[in-house]
Amino acid sequence: VIDIGPGIGSLSHLLVNKCEKLIMIEVDNKIAQLLKKLSLGKDNVEIHHADFLKVDLEKLIGDKKVKACANIPYNITSKIIERLIQVRHKIISFTLTMQKEVAERIVASPGTKTYGSISVFCQAFTNPTLCHIISPKVFWPQPKVESAVVRFDVVENKYDIPNEELFFKVVK
Repeated sequence: VIDIGPGIGSLSHLLVNKCEKLIMIEVDNKIAQLLKKLSLGKDNVEIHHADFLKVDLEKLIGDKKVKACANIPYNITSKIIERLIQVRHKIISFTLTMQKEVAERIVASPGTKTYGSISVFCQAFTNPTLCHIISPKVFWPQPKVESAVVRFDVVENKYDIPNEELFFKVVK
């Protein structure tokens, strides 16, 4: 499992005993160092001080398929999703906490007001499901918006897209 931006490890703590290997990618050096201290003695934990958007995911993941999770910064939601979709052949699924309005656009049906480019992009390669709405009160610091958990099940060859580069440009 890849935990993107684990922060102090609230989710990682729950995952560490439930997965074969836990890879945490944390951009903040102080937090990454703290995570390294807290994970001493755990053979199945890797902590990388790096920017997820710049990490060589192919190299990091290796030959296995993984799942990914994150409570992602709302301002880079689409970039993180795009990055995960780029390496979808290595990913089984990813589950992300994001701003509720973005989640609603991702899972929107064609012909609805909220359906748009992010809906097309995500639904072309995954089957996204809105799992939970989360109150701002459960976060610290408390955001001014509601959040939602979305699970993206990666679907291989969902559509025949002969030129993905062109597809990405047209959708954007």
